[in-house]
Amino acid sequence: MVEIPQTRKKLRETQFFFQRLHDKEMEHSLEHSEEFDFFLSAFVSSGRSVTFALQAEQKEVYDRWFPGWRNSLTEKDQHLLTFMNNQRVAEVKKKGATVHTEIELVPVTEVGARGEGHPAYGIHWFAPPGTPPLEIGKRVNYFEVGATKQEVVTTCKRYLELLEKLVKDFSVFITHTGPETVS
Repeated sequence: MVEIPQTRKKLRETQFFFQRLHDKEMEHSLEHSEEFDFFLSAFVSSGRSVTFALQAEQKEVYDRWFPGWRNSLTEKDQHLLTFMNNQRVAEVKKKGATVHTEIELVPVTEVGARGEGHPAYGIHWFAPPGTPPLEIGKRVNYFEVGATKQEVVTTCKRYLELLEKLVKDFSVFITHTGPETVS
């Protein structure tokens, strides 16, 4: 079996920064947080490092395998890979990823609701039947992808899923074909 320890480590690093990014977004703060920016920067950089590490560890096989793998993806997923690489370039070499923030109203009962811990410690609200729930503003971060807005954390989650698929598919491929039989 061909080992790719650096690739797997970079994937775990990307998962780590995604979790921090997600947790920061879930704080529902109205104030801008540099920590969110830091975690996004680390996430896009480490995400791109997954492919760099894989290529470094298995260059010949990767260089022949990757174009076919990429072409097997949907057009939307191919675009996402390109988009996230562009965000990494913006983070590393320019002024940072292009993120826009808006304030959206959400029911107060959703603030801080992560499904963790005992329900007695959550936010509860009671009113006569038919009364709409109280709403509170929360920051939502968006990428502008073409003419559409996409939530940063949702987009990053999909990117992470693609990277996980990349590593899994490469591992399956190399296990079934062996590095010496790849043409």
